[in-house]
Amino acid sequence: MQKLWLMNEIITSIFTATLVLGSVQVIALLKAQKSNKQANIVMAMFLIVAMLVALDCYLVSSGYYRKFPFFIKAFTPLNLFFGILPYCYSRSLTNTPAKLCSKCLWHFVPIIGLYFLYSPVYFLSAEERIQHIAQNQDFLLRKIAVLYILISNTIYMVRGYLNTLAFQKTVKNSGEKLELMKAYWLKQWFHVLIFIHVSVTLSTFLFANQGFQVAYLSLFVGIFVIIVFSGYVAIRQIDPLIAMAENTGSFKAENLMGKKIPEKTKEKAFLALEKILIEEKSYLNSDLNLDSLAKKMGQPSYVVSYALNKKYKMNFFELINSLRVKEASTRLKQKEYKHLTIIAIAEDVGFNSKSTFNSAFKKYMGVTPSQFRSSES
Repeated sequence: MQKLWLMNEIITSIFTATLVLGSVQVIALLKAQKSNKQANIVMAMFLIVAMLVALDCYLVSSGYYRKFPFFIKAFTPLNLFFGILPYCYSRSLTNTPAKLCSKCLWHFVPIIGLYFLYSPVYFLSAEERIQHIAQNQDFLLRKIAVLYILISNTIYMVRGYLNTLAFQKTVKNSGEKLELMKAYWLKQWFHVLIFIHVSVTLSTFLFANQGFQVAYLSLFVGIFVIIVFSGYVAIRQIDPLIAMAENTGSFKAENLMGKKIPEKTKEKAFLALEKILIEEKSYLNSDLNLDSLAKKMGQPSYVVSYALNKKYKMNFFELINSLRVKEASTRLKQKEYKHLTIIAIAEDVGFNSKSTFNSAFKKYMGVTPSQFRSSES
């Protein structure tokens, strides 16, 4: 009895900490101004879902479902968001695509399906719902739901992880430290999610015979860890310049933010960017990265990063890709390049990967390269 009481106290403490910490992080993300707002909204949704799932579990584990019977199973289908939202966060943070398109709404269909599966429970009276939980009448339904959630979340987590690996491979040779850091932390986040996903699933089956409290404890710990690490990763994305300053001893945060860069140095950097990137078209060099560009300009790389963001409102990776796409679109329209394949033109303007070129082209032009060429012919 004392052991059960202690278990309940631990679960209550973890649940309370989850709500408090999660709420603070959601507010911070929604109020952030310096980062990808779409990614912040997706992460805020993810944290809200984590808190609602924790609430759903706490109502059952604490027995409060007897006081609030109409909340029984109300948030259970939201477990599917643990796979869908990380995938969407990966897509929005890596700009593949830059905006979540209408097709992405199809990803939410499985959630509607799970609510449909639980619909018989929702039509029960308050007393019937309480009896349904107390007598474990939903055993078969719960097993089907768990399997459904497990398969869906696994598929989406793997897709999000693969998207992150593709993004990391794309930016690896760019020399853009902010993008590399973004890829690194996104990858670590998926490592944590996948580990907790597997751990909680295994503990649910392994400790099923030892009572629900043990299984619920592992679930609450898993959600709490997800809340903590997700918030940490998201906040690093909110102000990546400060994050870079923490990890690179040669850079100072003040310099990265442009507060201590002399005005003459800034003006010189702006002119050099215009000359080297626009007039000389150095972006056509597939080996161009931030460090090599900084060397050509005769400036430290943090000055170049500042100048890029200030002048073009883009980081190195985004600007180079946009310039290459613009050049490719021009060549795709010109008769003198008609004899070249699309891939040949992509390589000529500096792209090393067909998938990267297609993704970047659709991002900036709204259509695929082949569609663009067909419309111009």
